[in-house]
Amino acid sequence: MAVSAAAVKGFDGASRLVLLVMAAVVGLLIGLVSRTATIVEIDQDHVVLGMVPFRRTRLAITELSKVGLINPDEEPSWAGFGIKGRERTGSGRLYSMGGRSGVRITTNDGRQVTVAFAEPEPARTALAALRARTSSLRWFSDGA
Repeated sequence: MAVSAAAVKGFDGASRLVLLVMAAVVGLLIGLVSRTATIVEIDQDHVVLGMVPFRRTRLAITELSKVGLINPDEEPSWAGFGIKGRERTGSGRLYSMGGRSGVRITTNDGRQVTVAFAEPEPARTALAALRARTSSLRWFSDGA
């Protein structure tokens, strides 16, 4: 559509500039989406869950109450990929690039954050790292 509009104007300088800017924005968006990944990062005092390069949630390990593996596909409102929900609602917040294996963390004040992975191994690795970091958490699994 933009090309046809530029053709009507005879591909003048302004039209070419608009086409160039549009192509750059589309290229940037494609590059950004291709580098998107869900993460669970654990350090000495915090867990960071999220979707890089977008939003992340940082929780202190002392705030964590329950941790476990879940199947995000069982929540109907979580279909597809993206950032969905809110931490303080029934199903909590989801960071997902698709997949059936997720790590769900519940805090002492009831917030829930889930990170879904395409393969089960990253979820299991994150869960094992959390187990190694603290022994005061309650663990659960729905069989994911």
